[in-house]
Amino acid sequence: MEIGVAYFGVRFRTGKASLFIRDKISELTDAHLVIPDFLGLTAERILSAGAPAAWRIELENALLLALGGSSHKDVRPIQHAVNLIDSRYGDIKVRDIANSCNLSERHLERLFLEQVGVTPKFYARIRRFRSVLNVFADPASDEKPKLAELAAEYGYVDQSHLMRDFASFSHSLPTAL
Repeated sequence: MEIGVAYFGVRFRTGKASLFIRDKISELTDAHLVIPDFLGLTAERILSAGAPAAWRIELENALLLALGGSSHKDVRPIQHAVNLIDSRYGDIKVRDIANSCNLSERHLERLFLEQVGVTPKFYARIRRFRSVLNVFADPASDEKPKLAELAAEYGYVDQSHLMRDFASFSHSLPTAL
């Protein structure tokens, strides 16, 4: 990011972008889109609206228009799956998620890729990692967390498995080591 440059973005709740965007969400995962590629809006149109509050209104209007024109997908199974993964902090097997959604594992994976952009297994890994990361960020805790205990509490096989996720997702190790 450049200093003094205005940035404006959208962040959808997990699984909700597919209601607004016709593209495959998995193709957009980790992508940065310039404004003309998003809902047909141009930077000029957004900026001509005036202040950032007006930018938001322009974007909301474009999102409502896209929502009205979309073929309403049934997002309930994926929302159920996301809620289940979130409630278990990512410590759940894909088989159990699929059973809870009354879907086969393969169908769940296809719907997840279509509506979330990643597989349910990968989403669960991210959710579990973020849960552990939140323990390190907790200002109320005076004591450094013990990695072996955290690994067991959040369903990692062992401490080295937890450390591999830290290396994979954050490219660094927690400072509490």
